[in-house]
Amino acid sequence: MNKGKIILKAKLELISPLQIGSGSADISDRDIIVNADGRPYIPASSFIGKLNAVVDDYSFSKYLGIGQDHQSRLQLDDLEIDQDDFKISIRDGIRIDNKTNLVEDGAKFDYQVLEPGVCFNLNMYFDVNCEDDFENLKGWIPIIVSMLKYSFYVGARQSAGSGELVANEITVMKYDFANKRDAIEYLIDQDKSDCKELSTGLGAVDNSIFTIIGDFTIPSSLIVRSYPDTPFGSDAVHLKSNNKPVLPGSSVRGALRARGERILNTIWEDNSFTKQFIAAMFGYASAEKENSYTIPSHLRVNEVFIDEVASELQNRIQIDRFTGGTIKGALFDSMPLFPKSDQAQVKGLRIDIKDAFDSQKGLLLLIFKDLYYEDLAIGGEKNVGRGCLKGITANIIDNGNKYENIFDENANSEQWDKYIKALHENADKAEIEERFNSFLPEKS
Repeated sequence: MNKGKIILKAKLELISPLQIGSGSADISDRDIIVNADGRPYIPASSFIGKLNAVVDDYSFSKYLGIGQDHQSRLQLDDLEIDQDDFKISIRDGIRIDNKTNLVEDGAKFDYQVLEPGVCFNLNMYFDVNCEDDFENLKGWIPIIVSMLKYSFYVGARQSAGSGELVANEITVMKYDFANKRDAIEYLIDQDKSDCKELSTGLGAVDNSIFTIIGDFTIPSSLIVRSYPDTPFGSDAVHLKSNNKPVLPGSSVRGALRARGERILNTIWEDNSFTKQFIAAMFGYASAEKENSYTIPSHLRVNEVFIDEVASELQNRIQIDRFTGGTIKGALFDSMPLFPKSDQAQVKGLRIDIKDAFDSQKGLLLLIFKDLYYEDLAIGGEKNVGRGCLKGITANIIDNGNKYENIFDENANSEQWDKYIKALHENADKAEIEERFNSFLPEKS
């Protein structure tokens, strides 16, 4: 095809809460972006950035007009929702001091999210001006289709599982302007049948991602604090999404990071490299006003719904240690989650780390083992025994291969012993230092 258009249309379902900031703070510290009608949307610029990163081809960047003296040859509308029953919620965020395990001073904030369950309309128009354009698009579009079919992330807090989208409808239409009928159908905006040559996709396997997926029960209770919608509710309730309790990726990430730092400080005699190792794995944002820098996270934890639980009110008091009596005014309550059965309450908790070194895989295995065997608590009120999870299954995807129930007695541990050994010996120190230093500001 020498001249024509390729149009890709899709319905993208939002799987986890979406946060794309508007830059304003009228309702929360970080409001999401909405159009003139008050409907949230995904700006085309955000989606273009995701496409460019996924395709990862300089020729595609040129086609998009990035760094060129011509405009993009891909026309893309903002991704809008066409339904009225969307819900915008406000969530709280905190930053924990790993030394004290308490919230840092001034490190509490809130932000808006669009709750999952809505669908965005995606409309992409690719120009074909010569045969080379069409040949290139035959390579690029299947990559884009695969991204849409097997989920991707946009917006902020992606490392905590926010902003996951997946296409439940995809149509790719080819209009060859050498064919008069195709040209007329394009001009009158008439849809064509799906072009299988372009819409098949390449598959979902990404061998650069190391993944651990687990199912868990809650042996005692769990609470990730949120606050009721009315002043008459409990002092603290468990976080919900669309009125269903969830285990947010941010809470799990925070617990994993703190335990990872503790493990490194235990097994390494020289702890000077711990900060860089953790930052290269979990990400880091410096607080300095001058020469600040940000290291992106290579690790992501998804947000999962919690099933088979009941929320119950518990009253608590604070005791004066000197008198042994109740401190005046120190009566409060909370509504943690309790299991209703011995079935898995947390299903499909997924931890991904991209481009991981062997030592990073080893650390993730040790952290996940602590989580699996009830030695790592998540959420609030840990001092009264809340937050531990009990593992049921633990599966790994490594280099495209799947390993099931890795903690069973009969499981082959040689593969994982290699990663643990690499961690003990700090075998990837030079490569991790190089990755860390690549994000530091240049010294003047």
